[in-house]
Amino acid sequence: MGSGVHFQNNHRGRGRIRFVRVMKVEAHGFGLEGIHVDAEGESGFEDVRIEECVTYENARCGIYVSGQRERWNGYPHANVYVGNCVARDNPGDPDAPDENRSGSGIFLTGVDGALVERCAAWGNGQRCRAERGGPMGIWASESNRVVIQGCRSTGNRTAGAHDGGGFGLDGGTSNSILQYNYSSGNDGSGFGLFEYSGAKPWHDNVVRYNVSVDDGRRNRYAGIHVWNGDGGLRNAWIYHNTVVVGGVRNGEIPRALWVQSETTNLRVMNNIFVTTPGVSMLDVAPGQQGIRLMGNCYWSGGGDVAIDWEGRTFSTMQTWIAATGQERGTGWMVDPRFDGRGQAAERFRLAVGSPLVDAAVPIPVHTGGRDVGGTTLPQGKNSDVGAFEARAR
Repeated sequence: MGSGVHFQNNHRGRGRIRFVRVMKVEAHGFGLEGIHVDAEGESGFEDVRIEECVTYENARCGIYVSGQRERWNGYPHANVYVGNCVARDNPGDPDAPDENRSGSGIFLTGVDGALVERCAAWGNGQRCRAERGGPMGIWASESNRVVIQGCRSTGNRTAGAHDGGGFGLDGGTSNSILQYNYSSGNDGSGFGLFEYSGAKPWHDNVVRYNVSVDDGRRNRYAGIHVWNGDGGLRNAWIYHNTVVVGGVRNGEIPRALWVQSETTNLRVMNNIFVTTPGVSMLDVAPGQQGIRLMGNCYWSGGGDVAIDWEGRTFSTMQTWIAATGQERGTGWMVDPRFDGRGQAAERFRLAVGSPLVDAAVPIPVHTGGRDVGGTTLPQGKNSDVGAFEARAR
């Protein structure tokens, strides 16, 4: 009925406990978490490393680093590393409707400084019926300086109306990055930027050089999804991602990019958005402050596109650009010409002769220096549009 491995700091006012190591552990079949590092009060753990572990068939989460949000002045945990781990087939507890994390793969909350890399999450969440929110493959909330990179999150599910997505930076997250990840076939959104009521301020987060393929399989979710539930969502950067969205059989039409509610200073640059005809390319709610789309490629097989922009509907890129001023002089409405060879993300490298090679607009921040495949940027006079940089030519 408990967790496979459970560290808990229940001391009050005595600071963090240093040095936790969980190495090469297989944890499965538990009623709560596979591996759980928890702060009962305001202080948790510091210098935590969870490496080469496999967690599966646990009712709640595979790997969970947690604290009680209402008691925090700062962050209970610091300096957490999760590397080379697998969290799969953790189904969620159908009898716990208030546990929205139930059925997640890897979830960090209450952490100042974390790196999650080279991990995989799949098949999680299929029994979660949470009434407010839902599970995700790999995500963080109420944390600062979190980097999730080089991970795969595929085929995650929800049994309810919420989430079941690939990756997320949820409420109260700041100064954090999702980069070099692959998301595919999830019920929810591939990459979610979310802020919920009562959370710490959400600000200055980045989604870059990721690939999303056929996410948003249920409940009309999206490849990339931005939602501000109440507290304000400020200064997000979404650049150099590749999002490919096909149709679904159940009639629930997904979206490539969904900005569901008001944001402040949202920048969306040098991404590739590819949809099948009839799938929503862009869905942006009214009330945006300082939103800017530049240098992105939009392709729907050469036919009409579906755009909902602040209450207005457009079926062509030209009429949308003329009406909104977005992408004027920078956007691309061309076939990106993917190479198509290899597996998973590799299929979406740009082919020789793609019009998107060297076509990116300058971004006034440091972009990380490499693409999703590890190629150094740029290889030509400019970077390429999308998640992959064509190698030296």
